Amino acid sequence: MINDSTLYLDELFLVESEFGNYEEAIKLGNRAIKISLFIPDLTIYSIAGHDKEAYLLAKKLVESYKKVGTPNLQLSHRIGFTFWQMGKKEEAKNYFNQQIKYDEESIKLDRDIAQSKFAQYDLAATYAFLGNKVKAYQYLDDFNTLNFYPIWWVTLAKHDPEFNSIRNEGRFKKILENMEAKYQAEHERVRKWLEEQGML
Repeated sequence: MINDSTLYLDELFLVESEFGNYEEAIKLGNRAIKISLFIPDLTIYSIAGHDKEAYLLAKKLVESYKKVGTPNLQLSHRIGFTFWQMGKKEEAKNYFNQQIKYDEESIKLDRDIAQSKFAQYDLAATYAFLGNKVKAYQYLDDFNTLNFYPIWWVTLAKHDPEFNSIRNEGRFKKILENMEAKYQAEHERVRKWLEEQGML
């Protein structure tokens, strides 16, 4: 059961995560776990290096998917990452392959997650982690065509452990700079509009 207190903690968890305050976010996530069946975003635990906790959350997710009979395919690479970190590489590969199949199919069929570039981001992260830089940059270049990136996505891309293999490369850094510049431009546009409306 998920109650109002859990939803409140989840909102705080998301806010702290958006600004890179991962340890604080994890404290909130752990509080939410104690009072409900809620499962916080395991990616945040992975980013902060809480691999064992992330793995336990991933196992809970897998079990919850089995119960309803519908896996959340968009989280396959995140589950795979946690399994990999715990040395369960064969299981991890199955999840990574599941992610690749789902996202490539989504792009081919022009699903919403492809139009919003979520599929491209997840494919880029998956391929970067698996060491296929050519494919990683292919999908990053597509992802890099968005006109705007919310702060949570900028923060995630900066710290996403699946990009560790290319994090220090100039090409990847330029993509991060582009994301941040587009976020700042939109942020400034909204600020000016609010000012013009007398709301600031």
